[in-house]
Amino acid sequence: MRKMFSEILLSIKDGIYIVLSLIALAIGFIYGADLISGTPLSLKATMEASNIVKPPLIAFFPIYFFSEDVYIPLPYPVSLNQLVYILLVVYIIFYAISIARDLDIYTALRRGKYWDNSLIATIALSAFTAVIIVVIDMIQSKAGVSSGNLQVPNEYIRFVSAFIAPLIEEFGFRLTLIGVAAFIIYYLIVSRENSRINIKGIVMVFWQPYEVIVRKYNNKGMIKLLYAIGVIVAIYFGLKHYLAGSGWGVGKITTASIAGIILAYLYIRYGFHSAVLSHGYFNIFLLSLYYLARYLSSSYTYLAQLVYFLTFTLGGLVAIYYVLVLISRFLR
Repeated sequence: MRKMFSEILLSIKDGIYIVLSLIALAIGFIYGADLISGTPLSLKATMEASNIVKPPLIAFFPIYFFSEDVYIPLPYPVSLNQLVYILLVVYIIFYAISIARDLDIYTALRRGKYWDNSLIATIALSAFTAVIIVVIDMIQSKAGVSSGNLQVPNEYIRFVSAFIAPLIEEFGFRLTLIGVAAFIIYYLIVSRENSRINIKGIVMVFWQPYEVIVRKYNNKGMIKLLYAIGVIVAIYFGLKHYLAGSGWGVGKITTASIAGIILAYLYIRYGFHSAVLSHGYFNIFLLSLYYLARYLSSSYTYLAQLVYFLTFTLGGLVAIYYVLVLISRFLR
């Protein structure tokens, strides 16, 4: 009886895995299209809504380095629109990388190993994050704990700030903080095996720690340690949002920490590009759809509603899938 139940459970789990992966793939393609076409339209819409005729110029590029603000002088002033388009190229490159790594989409679909492709895994876990955050935010709101809102002078600055954040925050929290820990682990592993550190290994351990620590050196104990460090960094990430004093309430600590945990997992397991794209799922993709629906055309409302529906459907399916995985392991 137990064996039969386990087999039925396994069939349901496999079916859900296929469905949620295909939904993730569909959302992923819409995400890519929105990056290319939605970004300029959102810039235009928010500029008009904010009564901005000419985008402001900046002489410094803001970035986080080990979670602290650093302002890098630019050779010459650029407008915020120009900065967005420069970063858009970076995001498109990251999107292209996600299609090709770890397994490319075609191979992942052909072999049925959908989550071995970083785009599918990134979208699925981003949707899962969205569901968890919404549920926790609702619970916190009923308890009188507010997450607050980012205080900005206008919608144009809100969109530009949100657009820049995925790259600079993932650089400052994931790549530098967790990345340095990954490098130290790499150094210890190499030293123990009397091997040599090489440039390729250094670059890869910063870009995708799992590739070096597990796939190359098969050290699963150290990768668990790195995941634990990722959780600590995620909690710090949540605290940093609240302590920045930019309008976020104490409830933001919880939601940002949870998002930080999944971003850390994506960074370690799939790579820096994956964490940036997941962060951009909320800051760029969903926000862009909101602006397009609100300011440009009501026809975008249907697209936004479809994406929101698919996101929460996907997030729910991922949650069910993980529950079934846990039950399956218990029945073994």
